Amino acid sequence: MPRKESVIVVSATTAEKKRHPGESKGFVEEMRFVAMRLHTKDQAKEGEKEVKEPEEKAVTKWEPTVDGYLRFLVDSKVVYDTL
Repeated sequence: MPRKESVIVVSATTAEKKRHPGESKGFVEEMRFVAMRLHTKDQAKEGEKEVKEPEEKAVTKWEPTVDGYLRFLVDSKVVYDTL
């Protein structure tokens, strides 16, 4: 009985991945795009508000204390030990 030889050709192509805006520019641009997409019009208007009273402009200067610094060190050690 004669043998039949057959050749099977398999061709696979991959579709090009859909690019999102900002993706080709890197991670930072992609995150910026996502953040701007989540940014609402109300939030944009909120940034345009004018300050009417001088008290609203004043921000008290932060004064570090030894007690606060020690609390920070203790909290940092707790987090570090947990990891």
